[in-house]
Amino acid sequence: MKQNELERLTKDLIKDLRNIGIPISRNIDDIKVNTRAKTRFGACKVKKSTFERRFTIEISSEILDCDEKVISETIIHELLHTCPGCFNHGKKWKKRTKIRYADNK
Repeated sequence: MKQNELERLTKDLIKDLRNIGIPISRNIDDIKVNTRAKTRFGACKVKKSTFERRFTIEISSEILDCDEKVISETIIHELLHTCPGCFNHGKKWKKRTKIRYADNK
């Protein structure tokens, strides 16, 4: 998958998640391919400024040749970390994950 396809897919997924009521941050600056990541599929990086948190989603180059479903699930996983109180894999993040999967059955 190429960068422009990754950006399009991410925008579509953000729209889908917001449509089912998941409050994905509006402060996502970028989605980048990480060529050094070998042990993780993705990461959500946060920059804290004085007034807000800004996010960058990274996707490992290791999965770019995978099926689009694998890439989508990885992006969704990272996007959920941009929701308020969901930067870790705690209760709020897990609740958002359950909402997302319950809505897509």
